[in-house]
Amino acid sequence: MIVMSPIFFKPKAPDIHATKWFNSPPLTLKELRGKVVMIDFMTYSCVNCVRTFPHLRYLWSKLKDKGLVIIGVQSPEFSFEKDFRNIEDAIKRHGLEYPIAVDNDLEIWNAFGNRYWPAQFFIDKDGNLVHFRAGEGGEQEIEEWILALLKQAGHEVQLEMGPHTEEARTPEPITSETYCGFLRNTGMGNPAVCDGNGKCTYTDSDRTHQLGVIYLDGGWKQAEEHLEHDEDRPGHILLKYQAAEVNLVMTSNWVGDVEILLDDKPLPPEKAGPDARQDAGRSLVRIDRQDMFRLVKTRTVEMHELKIAVNDAGVRAYAYTFR
Repeated sequence: MIVMSPIFFKPKAPDIHATKWFNSPPLTLKELRGKVVMIDFMTYSCVNCVRTFPHLRYLWSKLKDKGLVIIGVQSPEFSFEKDFRNIEDAIKRHGLEYPIAVDNDLEIWNAFGNRYWPAQFFIDKDGNLVHFRAGEGGEQEIEEWILALLKQAGHEVQLEMGPHTEEARTPEPITSETYCGFLRNTGMGNPAVCDGNGKCTYTDSDRTHQLGVIYLDGGWKQAEEHLEHDEDRPGHILLKYQAAEVNLVMTSNWVGDVEILLDDKPLPPEKAGPDARQDAGRSLVRIDRQDMFRLVKTRTVEMHELKIAVNDAGVRAYAYTFR
């Protein structure tokens, strides 16, 4: 027996009015009656969403012909995530083949009353919302609900465990997600000196840095969503963190490299994330897209100072995420 989650006061799922569709012509829930639908709210630079993609690809490959429809809803957190080219590139890069509805105005997000990335809404064959879950992980819960709903719809499906088994999570405390823009950042660790024209320069001369606080050096300006290096001379953004994995959402006006330093030294190869590379004794990351970059990955939770050194104007930092 399927018991509806108590959060749904109106069991009928709202329809989907997308800005644009990828991998599919426009879909309506009315035309999908008889099928089981899972709505997955995502945004492509969210590391928690990216970690769910292998499981979603697995489910789609196994169940797309067995009565399941997955609809990814790309609801942007940052303004650059509204760009159709960026979205299309991310869909191809992550190998997502199920329908993707672009939700640039957050109309679908608001219609479902969603508040999380990622989040899944489960819809039965009659168009009723029957379950909701938020956050990465929960593969077993997701599969159990899908299989139960497919059975209710007349599909007896067996699903073997795939390569999506959840990673063990450390019980140690890690640094919280840290935003760079002024809407969600409480302030830098060091003060700026600003001239009469509003140009601000930072000097990072502190010998010690607070955990989870951003420090700047050089010319930087802070906007709603990001910090931007705005002069053509060296500067850096530094964050002391405690985690096993560090990711940073970045964009740039140009395609090029920035340098990564861990405790003021080149990032050791064994601590390098997938987007970091070694070049002539330096650790670099190439900003060649508007996205999240995976910088550091260690076996255990460690405490370090991560410095991103830049030489030219136009590099923007949006948010750090950790694991």
